[in-house]
Amino acid sequence: MSGNDSFNYGVGLNNVGSYQASGDPWVSGSDSQAVNEEVRYQFPWVAKKVTVYNYSARVLRVHFNATGSDGDVIGGIGSADSYGGQHYLEVQPVSGSQSVLELNCKCNEIYVSIPNDGGGNGHYRVFAELTGIPPGRMYALTGSGLTDAPAGSDA
Repeated sequence: MSGNDSFNYGVGLNNVGSYQASGDPWVSGSDSQAVNEEVRYQFPWVAKKVTVYNYSARVLRVHFNATGSDGDVIGGIGSADSYGGQHYLEVQPVSGSQSVLELNCKCNEIYVSIPNDGGGNGHYRVFAELTGIPPGRMYALTGSGLTDAPAGSDA
C-alpha cells in the first residue's frame, strides 16, 4: 500500500464514533460563586454533553460566551448581548436536593454567572462528558442565538 494518509480515520468534530463512546468524566464547580461573577470553564477536550447541578437557592445562568459582566469580554468573543439577547439558559434554584440542566451539544467551554437579584452565593457543579477531540479543533460558538444583539437594537 502507498503511504497516502488522506483516508486515515481518526477523532474529530464530525466523527460519529467520537460521540458514541462513553465520555471521559470532568467535574468542577463552586461552593461560593458571588453575584455578578462570571466563571469560565474550559474543558481539556471537546465535550459531548455538559450537565450543571444547582445546589443553591440562586438562579444560575449558563452561556457559551463571556458576557463581560465581571469585566472585559474574554478573548474578544461574546458581549453583553449574551445577556441582552437572552443567549443563556437558567438553572432554577434548588427544589429538593438539586436542580439540573443538561446540554447535549459539543463545546470546549461554558460560562456560569449569577444575576444580581439578591440572595447569597451560588453552589453548583459542572459535569462534562469529554470526547478525545482536541479543543483546538472546536470552532467558536458565535452568531445567531449565541452572541448577536437583541432584535430591534442598534448594536
